[in-house]
Amino acid sequence: MSMVRVSLCVAALGVVLVWACASEGGVEDGVVGVLDGLEEGRVEVLEGREAGVLARGAEREEEGAAFFLGLVYEGMGLREEARVCMEVAAESGSVPARVGAVGWLMEDAYGRGDLAGVEEWARRGVGYAELRGEAVARLVEVWARRGGGEREVLERVAEEGEGRARAWALWAVGERERVLEEVRAGEVPEGVWVVGEWGVLGEAVGAVREGRYGEAVEGYRAYLKGGGRATPAVLADLYTAFRLSGRLSEGASFFLSLAETRPEVRLSALDYAGRLFRFAGDYDRSDQVWETVGEEASSPTLRARTAWYLFANAVRRGGDAPLALAPRLPALLHSTQELSPVLDEYVSELIRTGRFRTLPRLYTALAPILSPPHRALLSTAILASASAGLLPLSPDEARTLKEALAQASSSPLTHPYYYLLAHPDASPLAYYTRTPHTPRASDPAATRFIRLALRFRPLYPRLPSLLRPFLPLAAPSALFDLARALSHAGLHYQAIHLLADLHEEGIPLPEDLVRTVLYPRPFLDEVEAALRTLSPHPSLDQSLLYGLMREESLFSPSIVSHAHAVGLMQLVPATAEEERRRLRMEPGDLEDPSYNITLGTSYLSRMLDRFSLPIYALAAYNAGPTRARAWTASYAHLPPLLWIEALPLPETRHYLRKVLASSVYYAYLYHGRSVRDELFRLTGTDVAQALSL
Repeated sequence: MSMVRVSLCVAALGVVLVWACASEGGVEDGVVGVLDGLEEGRVEVLEGREAGVLARGAEREEEGAAFFLGLVYEGMGLREEARVCMEVAAESGSVPARVGAVGWLMEDAYGRGDLAGVEEWARRGVGYAELRGEAVARLVEVWARRGGGEREVLERVAEEGEGRARAWALWAVGERERVLEEVRAGEVPEGVWVVGEWGVLGEAVGAVREGRYGEAVEGYRAYLKGGGRATPAVLADLYTAFRLSGRLSEGASFFLSLAETRPEVRLSALDYAGRLFRFAGDYDRSDQVWETVGEEASSPTLRARTAWYLFANAVRRGGDAPLALAPRLPALLHSTQELSPVLDEYVSELIRTGRFRTLPRLYTALAPILSPPHRALLSTAILASASAGLLPLSPDEARTLKEALAQASSSPLTHPYYYLLAHPDASPLAYYTRTPHTPRASDPAATRFIRLALRFRPLYPRLPSLLRPFLPLAAPSALFDLARALSHAGLHYQAIHLLADLHEEGIPLPEDLVRTVLYPRPFLDEVEAALRTLSPHPSLDQSLLYGLMREESLFSPSIVSHAHAVGLMQLVPATAEEERRRLRMEPGDLEDPSYNITLGTSYLSRMLDRFSLPIYALAAYNAGPTRARAWTASYAHLPPLLWIEALPLPETRHYLRKVLASSVYYAYLYHGRSVRDELFRLTGTDVAQALSL
């Protein structure tokens, strides 16, 4: 969002508007005009306004509007006007508006050094339990500094809070050693903790923070041997120090001794011992430790972690070790989703190494706890293997697996790629529009608050974060309107994520939103120009280009990845420069949509020229042509659907599923092509035949 002061040339207009607003009977009319202008993105309607009159009128016109007006004023740099609006909102009847306004006013008071004001605003209007985020942190900091406050609130924040709020609350209730948990996360502000305050413990913490892991090991050991308290932070830091200093077996043995001498931290110490033995390659001793944890743990989380490490160790051993362990896992887990990504990797390894007969045995052993995504993955792999003659399967077994695939692929937790494989002759829209669900109970106040927010177009880039606490409380129809508005404003990243979250929750999406918001076509002129001027490979059309662009960037032109890939098509600068030289283009900005799309289209077209199938070219686009050539040579004997699952790089497996699914949706929605035909075009495979559907 870019909002600046409007020039003085519109001051006369502002005076006229103020007069209309202040005149008898004109407040509501004036406010309606302002709201209409802000809905259109015209911040000049606020220039010259008297904030108090406008805010009060906004409250009468629509409860809570003063809060959003304050945010717009803040964005314009008009801090005093923003404060007036927030003070009105803090006294309003709308709970969401009061929560937001009080938080703003507390932060504003803190920034001005008015610590009494921070506490005063916290007392007014909403009650301590309603405070959010930064407001809580500021309040407990003030209480900690003056040495008193609401004990119940401090204890709650100390146990449930995060970051600086937790650190200040722990400090205020006297739990100073536990502040180390925040030290380790690097989130403790100056004044909460001083290195060396607790002697050897302070020195050990300082050594961890500075990367002197050998010294940290000795410091923590001395502290614990001297009777120091084994807090979760101390154990975690000591584990980190042992691991990063390379003293793995020594560290595991120390944690085993700690488990015997400190019963209050026995399971945590065993947890760290098991991890360190695993990193040292001593899988037998690691398993022994985790077996003990599994027997003694009552926590579902710790039992799930036990299952994960036992299975991960079995995968590292190779052979049939994971299969031998699989029948025991239902006693430790509720769902195989807790085994991700190690189970995914094991299935991929079975396909790579040709152990196809193990797949149905694994499926049977894990059947009671198979999550929908893993049921879809395994049933697809088994059916594809059987159809290719790599695995015997009876008609009854095949029928059962087909039904399992159809059911699992309809879950909102399963990627739509598997839905397309299971329903190649049906409309793919059903995956989003027919999801069974239990209607959510919505809060009318949160729903009104979100609908009101939609009228403040200058705030759109901030809305997802501003409204996050209220999204789970609002009616789906309001969230659909929010997604539509964000998409129309070009904020596709936020809009797509919002709809994806709703779908994963089990809420059916309206068909028009699937077409226009979940799978939009921004930058259409640039895409058509690139395809027209470059005359790319025949397989590269709009649907494939949009499918790739959607999954690379969610249509965010300025996004930069951890690998320094930039823009809509996520081009690494070196690759982009190579394409620019080939096309004899002038240097440009990779955040420019036209420039990025042109270079990305050219590069993808070259990959399509090099490889025989689009899926191979997409793998090259993601992982590089050298890797893709090696994979096509190594796994040439596998049919394409198994080839995807066999790839040794998890990122590329996920990438292909995502791009294939999105490309199919674009082909169906905008070009009328069937799922079966589009999958055949991209993979060279008749999916129904490949899965014997």
